[in-house]
Amino acid sequence: MNKTPKILVVDDEVDNLTVLKIYLRDAQYEVESAKSSEEAWKMLISMKGKYDVALLDWMMPGRSGLELLHQMQKHWQFRHIQVIMQTAKARAEEIQQGIEAGAWYYLTKPFAEETLLSIVRTALSDRQNYLDMQQSIRDHTPGVSYGNRFAIRTLEEARNLAALLAKLCHDPEKMGLGFLEILLNAIEHGNLGISYEDKSRLLAEGTWKEEINHRLLLPENKDKFVEVYIDPHENGVSFLIKDQGNGFDWEQYLIFDPRRVTHTHGRGIAMAKHISFDHLEYRGFGNEVFINVDRKEADKSLEVTK
Repeated sequence: MNKTPKILVVDDEVDNLTVLKIYLRDAQYEVESAKSSEEAWKMLISMKGKYDVALLDWMMPGRSGLELLHQMQKHWQFRHIQVIMQTAKARAEEIQQGIEAGAWYYLTKPFAEETLLSIVRTALSDRQNYLDMQQSIRDHTPGVSYGNRFAIRTLEEARNLAALLAKLCHDPEKMGLGFLEILLNAIEHGNLGISYEDKSRLLAEGTWKEEINHRLLLPENKDKFVEVYIDPHENGVSFLIKDQGNGFDWEQYLIFDPRRVTHTHGRGIAMAKHISFDHLEYRGFGNEVFINVDRKEADKSLEVTK
C-alpha cells in the first residue's frame, strides 16, 4: 500500500478511543475517530470511502457498530473498507451475525497492543489484495477466448489467473478474491506443505513470501503445479482446481471458527464460500476444489473454448 493507511475508529468510550488512537498512530497509521455511529456515518460520507479500515465498537448508545456496518454495506463505495468489530465477547452467534453483515475481523476486549496491530495488519493486507485484484481484473481484456486448462506454480501466476477466471463471471470483483484465496491455498498448503502453524509463524516474522519462494525452488517442488480446468455448460461455468499435495482437514475452514477470530489468517476459504461462490465443494482429501457459477452469474459475453 503506497499511501499511509487511513483508519476510522468508532467508540463511545473516550478512554478506549484514546488508547486505540495512540497505538495506531505510534504504528504510523493515519487515524480519525468518532464517538458515535451517527458521527462516523457523516465522516464516511464526507470522505467518500477513502478509509482503508474501520474499527467499530459493537455496542454503543443509539446505533450499534453492527447497524453502522449494515448501513455501509448498502453503499458500494463503503463495501470494501475492511471492518474490524470490537466486542467484549466473541460468542459464536455474534461472530455469525458479524460475518453475515460483512465483518471478518474481531478485536476482543480487553486487548493487547500487539493483538490490535496484528489484526489491523491482516485487514490492511486483505485490503491490498482487493486493490491488486481490481487492477489485475482491469488489466485483462474481456472478450478473449481462453483454453480450458491452466497450470500455475507461483503467487504472481495465481493472482493473474484469479483475475482471468473472474472475468468469466458476472461480478469479477466478488469472484476474483474467492478464486485467489483458493489458488493461494492450493499453492502454499497443498503443493508446498506450509501448515497452519507454519503460516502463523511466518506472518509474525514477516517472512511468508520469502518462504514461499524458497520452497518453490526445492527439488521436490519444482515440478508441482496447481491445475485449473474450466467447463462451460448450459447452466453456467464450472471450475476444478487440483493441487499435488496430500490434502488437509478442509471441513474446519469452510466456516469461520470463533476460536480463530484474532488469528492473522485462516478465514480465506470461508470468505470465498460465503462471499464469492454459491457452490464451492472440496473433494477427497482436500486437494480438489469444485466451483460452479450459475448462468445468472456467468458473463455471457465471454467465450470459453475446450
